[in-house]
Amino acid sequence: MAVKIVIDAGHGGYDNGASYNGRKEKDDTLKLALKVGEILEQMGYDVVYTRTTDVYDSPVQKARIANEVGADYFVSIHRNSSPNSNQYNGVQTLIYNDYGIKKTMAKNINSNLEDVGFRNINVDIRPDLAVLRRTKMPAVLVEAGFINSYIDNKLFDENLDAIARGIADGINDTITESTYASTEINNAGINNRKKHQDGENKKFIANKNLYEDVGQTGNNINKRNTSDKNFINEEYNEQYATQNTYKKHIEYNGDYLNRNDTEYNRDDLDRNNAEYNRDDLDRNNAEYNRDDLDRNNVEYNRDYLDRNDTEYNRDNLDRNDIYKRKCTYSILVGLFKTASSADYYMNSLKFDGVDAQMYEKDGLFQIQIGKFYCVEDAKKEQKALREKGYETLIICA
Repeated sequence: MAVKIVIDAGHGGYDNGASYNGRKEKDDTLKLALKVGEILEQMGYDVVYTRTTDVYDSPVQKARIANEVGADYFVSIHRNSSPNSNQYNGVQTLIYNDYGIKKTMAKNINSNLEDVGFRNINVDIRPDLAVLRRTKMPAVLVEAGFINSYIDNKLFDENLDAIARGIADGINDTITESTYASTEINNAGINNRKKHQDGENKKFIANKNLYEDVGQTGNNINKRNTSDKNFINEEYNEQYATQNTYKKHIEYNGDYLNRNDTEYNRDDLDRNNAEYNRDDLDRNNAEYNRDDLDRNNVEYNRDYLDRNDTEYNRDNLDRNDIYKRKCTYSILVGLFKTASSADYYMNSLKFDGVDAQMYEKDGLFQIQIGKFYCVEDAKKEQKALREKGYETLIICA
């Protein structure tokens, strides 16, 4: 069965991703993703795309696609962006954590793209990204150069086929190396089992030879003089009968004497123990019941006092929280310098069915969700949002 790889073209639809001078990340990622997938298919891999046209799926939906098709690997194609144009350049691959085959794949892809001409920024750990966190298979996210870098855009436009080949070769080399290592391990296991079986066979042959040697010795013993053997048996049987009769006599007398003594002592001991235990039990019960009653009373009173204090304090704290402190909790999901960027993010939230509000404070535009009087309620909503792939922060409004 062919290895199944999901190729994800980042962003799409109303989500342009990063933009620079009319250039949109969603367009570059789709072109590159389709070329990478085509090369992998020629190599014999089973390729599944999260999108092949300009449509939008949330990061969580993309991870779900990979999980549902039972993919073996997930590769997401993106382009990077810096706060200022031409500030940075180079390729970078992101992974969820710093171990496993995904790390090897990320390094192989970066190395191949470095050969194309990109600066190698190396591998970075990003556990906050939904496509890396929620996928159940090894996953990498390739940042194929900065979209607002003249150097990287020139490389991207002039070497698109070589970039796609570098990514595909990085994936293929990693899988091939992993398969070869697994084969070597399996072969080593087979050889070890064979050596073990050969050793057991040698042990069996050695034991068999020993058995045959013992059998031959036994035959020699059986060839002894029959008259000698009969004489030895008669003498032995006579001694055994005399010793056995004497031993039985001693055992009988000993058992009889011990049995009588034991029964007498047991009856006397039981009678004395019963009287002593009854007196001691009455005394112990009286003392135990008195101590237990005192202890129960103390513990009951303490528990009752603690419970009343706790319930009173809780009720009082709840009243203070709601009526006196007048602090409500909200979940901050975005902070922007411009209203247009904040509006764009608001629309993406609404598309996912999330109701959010925008507030301006200190020259920045905040995107907040909900108002909660209890921080525990805010934490529950925060957890639900993070499962959808959003970065969140609980604030006191």
